[in-house]
Amino acid sequence: MTIEKLKELLQIRVDYFEQHLTDEAMTAQLKAYTANLGTVPDEVAEPAFWAAIGKCRYPKQFLVDWQDAVREIMRKRLPSDAALWSETMDAAHRISDCYAVHANGGYAGEAKGERLEAARQIFDGLPAMVQQWAGSPRDLCDLVNHNTKSELNKFTRPGFNKMLASAPLMELQPAQHADLLTAAPTAQIGDSSKPA
Repeated sequence: MTIEKLKELLQIRVDYFEQHLTDEAMTAQLKAYTANLGTVPDEVAEPAFWAAIGKCRYPKQFLVDWQDAVREIMRKRLPSDAALWSETMDAAHRISDCYAVHANGGYAGEAKGERLEAARQIFDGLPAMVQQWAGSPRDLCDLVNHNTKSELNKFTRPGFNKMLASAPLMELQPAQHADLLTAAPTAQIGDSSKPA
C-alpha cells in the first residue's frame, strides 16, 4: 500500500474513533500499519478498510480487523479450497502415472529420467504451501496410491483444509497464476516523515 493511501485511511480512522493522537503516536501507528499492511495493494486495502471499520468495536483492535478483511478479500482471488484439493489430487495422479511409466522403462525415444522430470514439473506447478504439505512428488504419489478416495476425503482432506486456513496467502498462489495476488513494494517510513 502506498504511504499516501495509508496516511489518508489512518486519518479517517482517527477521525472516526474521535481520537486525538500526538505526532509520536501517529508515527508509531504509521510504522505498525506499514509493517503489517505495507505489501497490500491499494485496491485491496481500501475496501478492506471500509469493511473493517464497519465491524470494529475497539480502536486498539482495528489493525487486526483490517488484516482479517484484507485476508478475506485476497482469499477470494485465489482458487477455493475444493479447487485446490482437486488440483492437488489431479497432480498426484499425473505424478503417479509418470512414476509408473518410468518404472516400466519410459516411453520409446525418451531420455532415461524424462518421466521423473515431468513428475517434478507437475509438482512444481502446485502452490508453495501445497508443496510443503505434500513433501515431495514421491510422497504425493504415495498418498494417492496407498489410500482410497474415501480415505483421502475422510482422513487427509481435513488436514489439507486446516493447512490452507492457516497458510500465508502468497504461498497459496498457484505457480502458473503469478498475477492473482500482486504485491506493491513495502512502504518505507523514515525520520523524514516526522513532523518538525
